[in-house]
Amino acid sequence: MIDAGFTGFLMLPIAQAFPLGLALYGTGDYVLADGSPISCFLAEGTAEIRAPSQSSGESSIMEPVTGVVVLGGDGALLGMEFIRSLKKWLFVGSAVMLADETAIPG
Repeated sequence: MIDAGFTGFLMLPIAQAFPLGLALYGTGDYVLADGSPISCFLAEGTAEIRAPSQSSGESSIMEPVTGVVVLGGDGALLGMEFIRSLKKWLFVGSAVMLADETAIPG
């Protein structure tokens, strides 16, 4: 799920992050949408994004992206830093659109 209010890269519940073998390197303090403060463990992680092929049905791997993974919460959240690392813009209105940075004028 994309959380436009989460400025970080990726948040994963500890139970999902533990099997990935992420190396912890510290803690970070965050404020949830309801205003309550939390402290979470931090790790570095790399994600490979697969773009579906238009013709063959096979997917191709885009450039891997690396960022800080916050260990906490109840479900996986993609933050705005994740979107920026893909060089994408997220537009939210009556529709939601993820656009390439090169498609934005100006």
